[in-house]
This record gives sequence, structure tokens and C-alpha cells, in this order.
Amino acid sequence: MYQLLNDDNGPYLYEDECFEVIDPTAPDFWQFEHFGSSTYAYPPSWAAPGFFERVDDEDPLACAQFWRDMEILYPWTFSQRREKRP
Repeated sequence: MYQLLNDDNGPYLYEDECFEVIDPTAPDFWQFEHFGSSTYAYPPSWAAPGFFERVDDEDPLACAQFWRDMEILYPWTFSQRREKRP
């Protein structure tokens, strides 16, 4: 599964069968965790248990962390989403 920003600016899970990976490289700052046959990769601050659940529940602290990290780690994406950001 891939977690991508949807049109509502929320991280949303999409089935990996919907995508073709053309470049498997990952940012140096990503943290990888393996659970069975699944691999999870994200910035370390997003690795806290329940982080994305809190973002989904619109927890103000988790959402602020998410967007702060987006601004620092993914500045182009952040600038493109700034107007639509919650």
C-alpha cells in the first residue's frame, strides 16, 4: 500500500497494484520498518505508533507535525498544497 496525499490534502492509503514503481530509490531520511511481508517507510517523526490514525482523526498536534515536516522535507509539495491545506 502507498500513502499519498489525496485531493483533500489528507494522507490516504492506496493499493500498490494501482502503481508501477519506476524509481525505487527512497529519501535518505526515511525510516524503514518491516512487518511480515509489508514494508513501511516514512520520516522518523511519522513512525510513532498511531501517528497517521491521529492525523486521520484531525488531532491538532499530529496535523501540525505532519505539515511542519511536509514544509521542511517536501518543500515543493508543501508549496503546491499550501492553499488547500486544512
